[in-house]
Amino acid sequence: MILDVLRKIHPLSDDLSDFITRKVHFEKIRKKHVLLRAGEVARYIYFIQKGLVRCYYINGGEEISSRFMQENHVVSPIWSFFQQVESYEYVVAVEDCELYGMSYLDLEECRKRFPEFNFIAFELMKRNYLKSEERLFIIRGRTAAERYRLLQERWPELSNRVAKKHIASYLDLTPWSLSRKDT
Repeated sequence: MILDVLRKIHPLSDDLSDFITRKVHFEKIRKKHVLLRAGEVARYIYFIQKGLVRCYYINGGEEISSRFMQENHVVSPIWSFFQQVESYEYVVAVEDCELYGMSYLDLEECRKRFPEFNFIAFELMKRNYLKSEERLFIIRGRTAAERYRLLQERWPELSNRVAKKHIASYLDLTPWSLSRKDT
């Protein structure tokens, strides 16, 4: 399945397909499964085939949602993964998920051995970066009502998949102010 998705981004040579088949592992995880805790190093990056994952950090004792990643996106705390340093974020399954994982070392070997894979890696990372930028676009200089409206326009299904308190923290709102916007 992962090969079909990657082929939609860029053609794969037989050698690259074989490498990915050998190095990528498939995982099914249950809702609330913690993929990574703050203080751990992100050794794997995951492609989400099915499900939804939330990234968050703790600030002043409060959980602040930084990203929601769903089907056809990659997830890993990017700073931790690419620098191989401790993460400040947690990564938790919001729903039961089906994931394809690849280790940092295997990803680096893949990028070095197969230059065509760099196009795929760039495209997946670009999607991740744009998702982060989109959050900033939504919350910068906007009222609570505007933030919620933009979220509903861009990801209408999110309200049905994620707890309101997590959506509120993602939008930099209190749960109370979000419940007022939702009625």
